Amino acid sequence: MALSIVQKCPNILEASAVTANGFSREVTKKLTQDVKNHLEGDLVFSILDKEGILKGFAIFQVWNKNILYLHGIQLLEDIRGQGIAKECILLAKGKTGANFIALRTQSPIMWASVQKLCNNWTPSPRKETDDEIRDVIRIVEAKTSTTFPVHRSRYGDGLYGKKPVHSDSLIQGWWDDLCKMERGDAVLCIGSLN
Repeated sequence: MALSIVQKCPNILEASAVTANGFSREVTKKLTQDVKNHLEGDLVFSILDKEGILKGFAIFQVWNKNILYLHGIQLLEDIRGQGIAKECILLAKGKTGANFIALRTQSPIMWASVQKLCNNWTPSPRKETDDEIRDVIRIVEAKTSTTFPVHRSRYGDGLYGKKPVHSDSLIQGWWDDLCKMERGDAVLCIGSLN
């Protein structure tokens, strides 16, 4: 499928439909308002098919000139697993010159996707947090009002209608211990971009 990534804010109703698909939920007024609030990032990309139909979008903020905060990314199911999230992140890095990336998530799949683009990625079940990341953690904690590595009950409940499950049982077990989705926990992930 031919896709293009363009720097523009998507239509709110189309973005709400994509978001509902991504979270396995119905479109509601609350979800639409949340999408509208998120779309106010510094850098917003729309992912379009060759007919111009919205297939996904990515929202970034830039902090301290070198931290790229992935405020949200949603992709329709039929384009997931094709490296689109990676392309959006690398495009944002190229436009901003950011050295670090941060995000909050309930999904170990999202955690793993961004981890592939980083040298030092935290939290991780395999290593301790590097000193290089500690200053960035403090900045991101302050900007997001989040405690590293987990903000308990950040979302109030699970964002996903269907729990995202990682194919690696070791990672999934670690994630389940770290993040209680049904409680609304959010994992704050931070890394230095390759």
